[in-house]
Amino acid sequence: MEQAAKHGFTYDNPEWCNFGQGAAEAGEIPGNLERITQVAISELEQGYAPVAGRKKLRENIAAIYNEIFRENYENKYTFANVAVAGGGRAALSRVVSILNKVKIGYLVPDYSSYQGILNGFNNVEAYPIFLSSADNYKLDVKLLEQAIEEQGLEALLFSNPSNPTGNILSGDDLRELLSFARAKNIILIIDEFYFNYIYDGQDFVSAAEYIEDIEKENVILVSGLSKSWRYSGFRVCWTLASKALTEDIAAAGSFLDGGANNPLQKAAEAIVSPEAVRQESQAIRNTFQVKRDFMVTELEKLGFKIVGESRGAFYVWASLENLPEAINTGDKFFEACLQEKVIVVPGKFFDLNPGELRTEKRFGNLVRFSYGPALKSIEKGMESIKNLISKTQ
Repeated sequence: MEQAAKHGFTYDNPEWCNFGQGAAEAGEIPGNLERITQVAISELEQGYAPVAGRKKLRENIAAIYNEIFRENYENKYTFANVAVAGGGRAALSRVVSILNKVKIGYLVPDYSSYQGILNGFNNVEAYPIFLSSADNYKLDVKLLEQAIEEQGLEALLFSNPSNPTGNILSGDDLRELLSFARAKNIILIIDEFYFNYIYDGQDFVSAAEYIEDIEKENVILVSGLSKSWRYSGFRVCWTLASKALTEDIAAAGSFLDGGANNPLQKAAEAIVSPEAVRQESQAIRNTFQVKRDFMVTELEKLGFKIVGESRGAFYVWASLENLPEAINTGDKFFEACLQEKVIVVPGKFFDLNPGELRTEKRFGNLVRFSYGPALKSIEKGMESIKNLISKTQ
């Protein structure tokens, strides 16, 4: 973004297309939940909220998971299983900070910000689990089992749906992972921010559906308003875990971040419910699947090779290997796109390498495209890329 700014990019400049953005388009889309445009702030909301979050909001969050994912379970989430944080990075930082000296695995590729979080705490030793393009970058239990045997891993952090591949771990595959982690006593930290960006007729996905005993299993889910409600600027997110872990996570928040924004938590109480998330999710799927299909089709026409499944989140993970030599690496393509007022993310940023312990570089000829922007902007950006390719042939 710094390089783009040097070329004249600003967030309100309609001449630019930001395929690099990690935020969904805000504002109105057909069928969406009524958007919050004003926030009333009473004298009470002018003060701090509890570090663990407002109780009503925590109750509402628990109700979503209970109704959508745990209808057939006797043990349910309560507000005491939820801690609200000021953004996803804050929530994940709280979680990592409370772990005892632990060896934690992370996937390659995965969300780039995990690297900074894992670098930030000396109570964790981070080890990579490399996903294979031959397997479409799918997480397999056998990979985790191998990492446990070879590296002694005790925890795993990953996104589901995946950023950047758009892959989804669901159904029997997700159930198998939960069962394996339960048997091996592995801590699972699952970033579920895109849990309702699911396409092609599939419903919501969450590990909450396969947790047998909330209080006994070491599964920590992380989500929030940023993606699934399209309020990235609210910085209202949460963790969901056993009561014991949640107490520790909230305690960590008291010295790491101090808690989330009080007025925006209050505003969120009106839109965080099972009914609201169902409505917003349907609107998201209707709008974003059209954008995904358009982007994938256009990229393939231009010679890009789509890697990963692109069945969830709002990203397309694409190879440049068939493009002209002048633009067939992530860095070269990124620089060339800036000249066309288009932003993409080179694949190398998803080659997580905490502590820079590895010297080899991965994903040099891959890029991540976001279909978070509005369709009109995506259409303009694809036309700009088409012009770029034609000029280099």
